[in-house]
Parts: sequence; structure tokens; C-alpha cells
Amino acid sequence: MNRLQTRMAIILLPRTLFVSAGKNGKGFGNMKIIYEETSTVWINWNNLLHFPLIFNQTDECEKKQIQFIMGSESSDKCHLYLQNWEEEKGIISKQITRGSDWVVLKEAVPKVDNNRQLVYFLAERISPIILSLCVASIPSVTSTTNNEDKFNDCRVLTPQDLSYKFERCNPTLCLNPDVGFICWLSAVNRLPECRFYRFVHGNEPGLLPTAIYTHRIGVQIVSPSPSICSTSSWGLSYLHRSPSSIFKHKFCEFESTTSKQRHFALALWPCEEIESSKKFPIIHSVYGGPSIQIVRNSWHSISQFLKFLAYGYAVVIVDGRGSANRGVSFEGHIKEAMGSVEMEDQVEGLKQAIDQTGNILDGERVVCIGWSYGGYMSIQLIAEYPNVYKAAVVGGAVTDWQLYDTAYTERYMGTPQQNAEAYKKSSVISKVDMLPNQEGRILIVHGMIDENVHFQHTILLINSLIKASKPHQLLLFPTERHAIRTGESVEYFHASVLSFFRRALGLGIIVKKENI
Repeated sequence: MNRLQTRMAIILLPRTLFVSAGKNGKGFGNMKIIYEETSTVWINWNNLLHFPLIFNQTDECEKKQIQFIMGSESSDKCHLYLQNWEEEKGIISKQITRGSDWVVLKEAVPKVDNNRQLVYFLAERISPIILSLCVASIPSVTSTTNNEDKFNDCRVLTPQDLSYKFERCNPTLCLNPDVGFICWLSAVNRLPECRFYRFVHGNEPGLLPTAIYTHRIGVQIVSPSPSICSTSSWGLSYLHRSPSSIFKHKFCEFESTTSKQRHFALALWPCEEIESSKKFPIIHSVYGGPSIQIVRNSWHSISQFLKFLAYGYAVVIVDGRGSANRGVSFEGHIKEAMGSVEMEDQVEGLKQAIDQTGNILDGERVVCIGWSYGGYMSIQLIAEYPNVYKAAVVGGAVTDWQLYDTAYTERYMGTPQQNAEAYKKSSVISKVDMLPNQEGRILIVHGMIDENVHFQHTILLINSLIKASKPHQLLLFPTERHAIRTGESVEYFHASVLSFFRRALGLGIIVKKENI
């Protein structure tokens, strides 16, 4: 990969490069580029490389064959490809998956069944908001027809109304091609279930298997708080009531007036009976950055918001331009322009959620909260739309991209030397003068040993706020990193945020709510 991450190559290194030249007298062998790809936007990293399926070479790396599977966004959407390299013929590429309206998940490691010529992977095959386990047949390199002429292009193995739980920290599939797979499945209104599915295979290689649900694995899910755990009588279940009795939800799909593309938002609100003249105040939880998708029909996407719902708030989340799994062109709107179209899309998504849910959400009482890139977004939202947002919680925020991780930033922004003006425009500091002059509207939160977004970002922001005489509140966690992890700190953070929002919206003091 080059520094700007617009060109990548897979290079075959001969074994002679890894031994002393004096041992065999051959010296250095010839390195060979077996695959190259370029992009006018950027090339996203992925975990989709399975290498090799076939690997035949001499020490000199001459006239032999290498076959492997890889993921690519060369056609805009991320799909799987079979690559076959031969010394004399070069690279021959066969597309395994295809489709202009769905993507293969880049972060999940695929599982290859060489004997049956199958590959298992995660994809948003059903909908951009549902993640599914899928299987496709691996085509023959010598075949002159597309693999779906004989077999189905892709088969979804998990239920079409439930999302597969995937975690970046554990990217491998719990799957045995000869037996079946285990997975966690959920939806916004369905608690997670751990299930085992058994494979039923056909007799011919390449035929797609079916998956039969045979067992639900019993796991007691609990979510203890520090104070509850300290008591000997602790025994509360995760939820006392079903999700559908706690909150209602609506996925909002709409064509953006600016991008002319489909965007998605999700609105949640309590199942409380309220007077027809009253509406729920809104907490707009925002991320908005590249490589992340937050709007999914998954319990894990919304469970963090139960605390807000319990205190009578509605919650809105939005995926706009720049977010993941919609194609590199959808992400590429923020190329050399971080902090530009994202806010516009967030506000449009918020308004769509308000309109599509009827007379339920109060567009006059909206606050926003975000962490990391979301913190970067939240302070810009209140700067650019102070009449929309009454207050903002700015957590672990990047404030100047010149201070952030080089590989991440330069992928999207180029180098500061080449794009000095773009870096200046993208900095939160350039918008400090636009922030509101009223007290109680900005709460800045940061862990002081943050190893990702260094505390220097908040120092720079605070100094700029002081110089501009902009009122703000500060909440620091001296022993927390980029994510607030210790139980006591998490409770204190949540309580502080709820208190801050209630004061900003004029809702009065917090009354202890019944456990949900």
C-alpha cells in the first residue's frame, strides 16, 4: 500500500530473500507483483484475503501458479473475487459475489471449504440494515460462464429478519464446514439468541448448502451495575420486560435531497402514554465517520440507549455520507473534506425521523451526543445548527486532524503538506466562533490517558474556547482511556450526561426511574 492508500499490491517474495546469500550462493531472487489495484478515492483495508487456495512455486518463483480469494471495492461495492496468477498468463480474476445494492462485510474473515468449493462470509445481502451469514460457490478459473449460471450466486443462511452479531475484536466465524455454525442473532426488538445451525450439503462440489436451526444455546444474559454487584442479593435479569413493552421504533429510509441516494435513520421512543399535546425530547446520538455503520436492525446497536429511553427521551441515530458498507463512492464524499457533508446528512436524517414518526418526537427539544468521530461531529452540529440543538456532549473528540493517527487521517485527508487548506477547514478550531454564547450548552468529556484521541485535542479546544470567551463545561476522567470502561466511571458519566441534558432542556431534576 502506498502512503496515500490509493494503490495496493500483493507481492510474491522468493524464499531466497529469507536466507543468507552466502548459504546457497543465489543471492536475492526476483520479487513479482501478482496483483495490483488503484482507487481515485482510497482503498479500505479488509480481512477478506484467503491465501492461498493453490500455491506452487520453485525457489526462483518461476512459471508457477497461485490462487487466492480476496475482497475488493473496485466495482464500488465490496465483493469477493477469485484471483489466479500464473507466470506466463498473469492474473485472471473471477467474481464470486456480485450486486450493486449490497456489500460483503470487510472486517469479517471468510471461511473457505476447499473440498466443496464454497466460501462463507458476512454480508448485508437482505438489506443495508441487516447483517447475515452467507455462502457462495467458488467458480472455476477455466470456466467461461458465471458461477451463478449453475449455482445460486449467494445464499443467506441466517433468518432474514435477524442480524448476525459481529465484533471487530473477534473477526473469525464460529463455523465448521463439515458440521455447522454457532452465532448470536438479534433485532432491535428481539433480545440476542445464541443458536446452532447444522449444514445440509449437496452431492456436487459448489452446490450451496442449507442451514437448519437445531439448537438454542441457553445463556443467561445479565447487565449488572457496580452498585448491584456489590450486594450479595444480586440476581436481576437483563430486562424485566420485553423490548416491545419498553420502547417503540421505526427505521426511516429516505432519498436524500442533497446526495440523491438512499439514507437510513432509526428512531426509538418510550412506550409511555403521553398527552396528545406533548412530545418526547430527542437525544441525537451521532458518529458519522468512515468505516463505521450504526443503523442496523440489531439489539447491540440500540441497547446502549435504554438508559435514555428509561428517562423519557426519544433517541435518533443516522448513517449519512461517509459511513461504511454503502460503497466506496458513498464514503468518498468526505475525501479531503472531513467535517463537511456529514453534519448536513445528520440534520436531514433527524428531520426525516421526526416527520416519519408522526407527532411523537419534539423537534424543538433536541440535544446531541457523540464520542471520538462522534464527538468531532457533535460540537460541529451545535456550531452550525445552534437553533436545532439545545446542547451537545462532546466526548473524546478529534479537534484537529493534524494531531490524529497518520495512517487513518491520511487515508481520508491526504497529507497536511499537500492539503493544508483542507486540514484547516476540517478542524473544529476553525468553527469555535460559531459556537453558542449561552451557558450550559456544551459539555466536553475526555479520558486523560486516552491512547487513541490524545488529550491534547481537548487542550487545544479548551484554549480556543477560552480565547473566544465561549462558555463550556468540562468532565475529565483521569484514569480512563479512549473508552470509559470502569463501572464507577461509566455510571458517573451516564448520570452526568442525563443531568446536563435535563438542565439544557429545562426538564428539572432527575427522578429515579423503575429498573427496566
